[in-house]
Amino acid sequence: MTQASLTQNGAPLPPLSDREIAGLAALRAEPAGDSLPAIANPMHQGLDGLTRPAIIGGQAALVKSFYQGIFLPHGFAGAVEATRAAAALGVTPDLLGADDVSQTMGFVRLGEDWRPAGLIDMLDPEIFSAVLAAKKRFHEGATLSGAIPLREEFARLLEEIRRHPVLVPPVTIRMGWDQITDWVERIIEACETPMQPGACHGENALSNIMIGPEKSVQLIDFDRATMGDIWRDLGAMAQEICADDEDREAFIAAYTGAPATAPQMARLKLYGMLDDALWAMQLMLGEVFPERQGPELYKYAANRLVRLRTQISANDMARLLREAQA
Repeated sequence: MTQASLTQNGAPLPPLSDREIAGLAALRAEPAGDSLPAIANPMHQGLDGLTRPAIIGGQAALVKSFYQGIFLPHGFAGAVEATRAAAALGVTPDLLGADDVSQTMGFVRLGEDWRPAGLIDMLDPEIFSAVLAAKKRFHEGATLSGAIPLREEFARLLEEIRRHPVLVPPVTIRMGWDQITDWVERIIEACETPMQPGACHGENALSNIMIGPEKSVQLIDFDRATMGDIWRDLGAMAQEICADDEDREAFIAAYTGAPATAPQMARLKLYGMLDDALWAMQLMLGEVFPERQGPELYKYAANRLVRLRTQISANDMARLLREAQA
């Protein structure tokens, strides 16, 4: 397959990268549209790779060619394993193929009557219950190999960050990597023993929840899924949808079926902060890879760090760290 052969309705498609061309060829996929644009807010879309509609074996598909370095410290093989596990549980579209060399996956494309979730959807009790049920099904039903301990995950990201002095947090947060590291290490120490072990989705942006007919739900993007503490997933999701402690208590009760406890509340908040720190590091590292550079990555990283700083300032961190270990 060559660039010259790639057309849509007879018209040439915009230029594709060599990685995309190789991935499409490996999956025997015919492109059926341009790649999705990169958007940091209000969606988390197109930041990990180029995703475009395609046809695989006569079936409507989405083909995603991941950017260089995006899996640090996770791996492409782990992403494929987690996607297959989630598909077997019925919580994500089937994987049609994967190519390790180009780091490309092809998925069944959901129909036009499916859309990414928004915050307002979480106010619908039926949708919210369906989302939590899908998360729980993955938490309890998937078994993944190659789990990366939190401490190792952070250490490997920090090591890569330190190798590039140009990667500095925005001055508006009034925190450098030393201060961020200090807080992250405290959070990891407090949460090092899982409260509830299981499989973690790892990609908890609302736009990774798809809403379909009759309020059906599918989760997408299991690229960083790993075994760990499921409260890490819950904390990251709560970070997106909860405005205050009343919201967080209701969130915990909806998932567990029981009133929230102090340790659960502490973990929910701390894991939310940790998720902000780790995602900011992931996205800022995009600046050292030419194919990933761009304002959407830095904007998303900056927004995450601003929220991290705000929540550290707004909470009694000593109490949260203590209660998380109870």
